[in-house]
Amino acid sequence: MLQQKLKLFSLTSSLKTWMILAFFFFYIILMPFLLFLSFSI
Repeated sequence: MLQQKLKLFSLTSSLKTWMILAFFFFYIILMPFLLFLSFSI
């Protein structure tokens, strides 16, 4: 029971880490794109 809980916890924590990484990734890619769009308009 405890081992299963720990496994689930590690899975959710890694998922959170991946979400944060994906957020930064999209932020770094989209910010120059949005700035470019705002300057071209």
